[in-house]
Amino acid sequence: MSGHSKWATIKHKKAATDARRGKIFTKVIRELTIATRTGGADPVTNPRLRTAILTAKAENMPNDNIERAIQRGAGTLEGETLDEVTFEGYGPGGVGVLVQVVTNNRNRIVSEVRHMFSKNGGNMAETGAVGWMFQRKGDIVVPKEQADEDKMLGIVLDAGADDLRDDTSFWEVTTPPEVMEKVREALVAAGITPSSAEVAFVPQNHVKLTGAQAQQMLRMVETLEDHDDVQHVYANFDIDEKEIQAAMAGYRAARHRKNTSLRFQPARTLVPVNMSSHPVPSSSNGRKLRVLGVDPAVAGATGYGVIEIDGKHARLMRFGSLRLPASATFSVRLREIHFLISGLVEQFTPDAVAVESVFTALNIRTALKLAEMRGVVLLAAAQAQIPAHSYSPREVKASVAGYGGASKQQVQQMVKSLLDLPACPEPADASDALAVALCHAQASRARDRLAASVGRVRVSILAGSISRASRISIPRGR
Repeated sequence: MSGHSKWATIKHKKAATDARRGKIFTKVIRELTIATRTGGADPVTNPRLRTAILTAKAENMPNDNIERAIQRGAGTLEGETLDEVTFEGYGPGGVGVLVQVVTNNRNRIVSEVRHMFSKNGGNMAETGAVGWMFQRKGDIVVPKEQADEDKMLGIVLDAGADDLRDDTSFWEVTTPPEVMEKVREALVAAGITPSSAEVAFVPQNHVKLTGAQAQQMLRMVETLEDHDDVQHVYANFDIDEKEIQAAMAGYRAARHRKNTSLRFQPARTLVPVNMSSHPVPSSSNGRKLRVLGVDPAVAGATGYGVIEIDGKHARLMRFGSLRLPASATFSVRLREIHFLISGLVEQFTPDAVAVESVFTALNIRTALKLAEMRGVVLLAAAQAQIPAHSYSPREVKASVAGYGGASKQQVQQMVKSLLDLPACPEPADASDALAVALCHAQASRARDRLAASVGRVRVSILAGSISRASRISIPRGR
């Protein structure tokens, strides 16, 4: 069996069982933006954009979201700056792996991908070391129950496909990149709906894996695919379908247990942080604490940052900012901020949302606008039934930098130190949002300590009362 065929099957099964749409939407939106930037905003002349639009519609993405992503790629609507990067490496048993990412921070993603490789028995390689093992081709996967082999052969070969492969439960059709869409349309016209259709990197040779190496390879793929910046993972392994099914069942069971007990999905950005000199709290019941910090701005960019803390380690999940053109109306700004926060809440399922409160020294008009922007952030949190907390700028500075009058640069340096980052998070608005999230983490720890102290005092008082009562002598009546 083809290793890439097996991998296509895995992707189909994952998509069919993944109930969280926010993560899928993020990847599709980024693909729409990059496809537009590299090939233009006209889907008629841009095959990659056409494929991305079809994928978005298959995921039931609203048309407004699709249009905004295309506008950002075309430059008519401002958004975060994204780069497309491909990493090469080796997995267990010498399997070749290609990882395509779309990121807003090249330095961060390099270290994170390297960590995911090494953690799962692999290592990154130089550019070109693995790429020669793959060919860029159209790849279409069709469930077997939709058509038999004779019918499939008649359709796809007439439409210009290169090959039809039997992958146990699926048919895999490979085509030249330029005719992939033509073959897909021929299948749809015949009443056959593909599970997936994309221009992909198909391996020219395969490495057979079994046992522990197979399980380790699948864990690597799962870890890479779970990262928000990773768009595609291609590998030339060949693993028996029974092992794949058993591994996927184990992953789904583990994820269900985590989501049930912790209310959030496993971290996808792996940034280990040593917090020994700056202890960071866990929530009151010992769970990890995930916080979304937001720093709204009336004229500039609205920063956001997501962190996860368990008392010993912290993970930087995501940070960035939303900057709209000066021509955008205030109502459009409110709508876009609500859309951004709702998407982050759906994607990361934080335990709390922390937002900076209105600075009272502002003039009344600016203060009212900032209050309205905070209102849409609080609304997004309330709609997801997530508690929201507000902190003044002085409280944030005192919590993070130890001094309520600290400068912006001092706060940024402390955020860098607390999260053990190689550089201060950019833009500065994102660093401010991370500071708000860290402030809530410290406040949560203080509340936990206070509750524990009150509990101990109550127990002590109760024990003392019982002890005194036991020493009281009651005179006998005559």
